[in-house]
Amino acid sequence: MNWDFRVGLGSLSCVLLLLGAGCGDGTDEPESLSVSVVQEGVVFENNPGQVSFSVPSPITALANSGDSVVVGTEQGAFLVGISELIPVPVYAELGEPAETGSVLVALTRDSGTLIAAENGIFHIYQSQLLLSPLTEALAGMKVHSLALTGTGNNEIVWAATEEGLFAVNDSLFDQVIIAEESAAPTVIGSVNNVLIAAFDARVYEIYPGSWSYAALPLLPGSVRAISANAGVAALATDAGLVARHSDGSYVRYTLSDTENALPVSAVAVDSQEQIVGLLETGLARVANNTVEGLASFDENKAYQHVAVDTLGNVWTSSEQRLIGWKTGTPVSFETSVRGLLEANCNSCHLSGVSAPYQDFSDYGVAKALANDIVQRVSTGQMPPPPIPALSDEDYQTLIS
Repeated sequence: MNWDFRVGLGSLSCVLLLLGAGCGDGTDEPESLSVSVVQEGVVFENNPGQVSFSVPSPITALANSGDSVVVGTEQGAFLVGISELIPVPVYAELGEPAETGSVLVALTRDSGTLIAAENGIFHIYQSQLLLSPLTEALAGMKVHSLALTGTGNNEIVWAATEEGLFAVNDSLFDQVIIAEESAAPTVIGSVNNVLIAAFDARVYEIYPGSWSYAALPLLPGSVRAISANAGVAALATDAGLVARHSDGSYVRYTLSDTENALPVSAVAVDSQEQIVGLLETGLARVANNTVEGLASFDENKAYQHVAVDTLGNVWTSSEQRLIGWKTGTPVSFETSVRGLLEANCNSCHLSGVSAPYQDFSDYGVAKALANDIVQRVSTGQMPPPPIPALSDEDYQTLIS
């Protein structure tokens, strides 16, 4: 393919009509894909404990940001703190929007979280929202799904919009069309540098290296959401969970003992390659090719969205409430938190010389200052340089 005619962001470079893999392009991508089926029902036993936060407006998106959980709402984005949600402010330069407007999509990336909202595309950096250059490229388009392939200078941001599927980075802005499809994808995702694009029940793998694709067999239900982590991708469909495992194989889990597969409305994959699906009746998890029930739902509530934090706790939403299900590694002050505070805080605060005196190894002190600690750590104020910032896992332990 000749890329010499590309132009900068803000104007369309070209329209790429993709050819199926194996069409004489010399690539190793498969000509076709297959999906095996596991028919196994979900059994809900004991419900885990939970926490709940009130949100000022309806929740529109959830994502694991690495060191926290991002909550997208109709009034902006929040991070999950210990006992409250922390608003993520917009850092706006002259002429830039001071608010995101309603959040449409939240996508986890290595360097933070990418957010598509009414007023543009933003990314979270040091607990602030910065306007992304993608805003100019996608101006006037309503983004309903985002995905990433590649890393560093080779990273491509994929945007599914009402106008079609677009691939964007520093040197390209191209519309990508699959020959068999006339409309835009309903949802997209990515794993191992492969883009997964769903057009209702029709699913394709797109290979950016060769600009070719392969099709899955027609699924028995439309795809509602796609999530990926640690080399595994998962599709929430009207006929169960579909997993793309790290070896590239596809398996559909019906989540039912009968031929009538259960519909799944949202999905998340954790760092251990475990898949969590949101059902009408509860949360189901697929781990090591085995299906289990995590939590059953109150029949009087409707749940939307799902995310998994670095400790394995599952987060869901119901209208203007965020619910956290304690399905992950248990955390206690004595065994998990005290050591973090002693190592990262007491070296300065205990002497009272270079910082105000506080003994953070004391549970009462730590509890009283919990929200201040989370806010300062999440914004990068603490620990101060040159002390290294907390790892994602340590931060999640702290806020849990």
